[in-house]
Amino acid sequence: MCGKGSAEKRIPHECFGASDTFVRGLLNGYFSGDG
Repeated sequence: MCGKGSAEKRIPHECFGASDTFVRGLLNGYFSGDG
């Protein structure tokens, strides 16, 4: 994620073309964290 705190976080454009495994890990971290 890019940004500080949940209000400013964004997912970099490059992640949208990533593998399913990467996206699953990214979303897991997103929902486990503060944003």
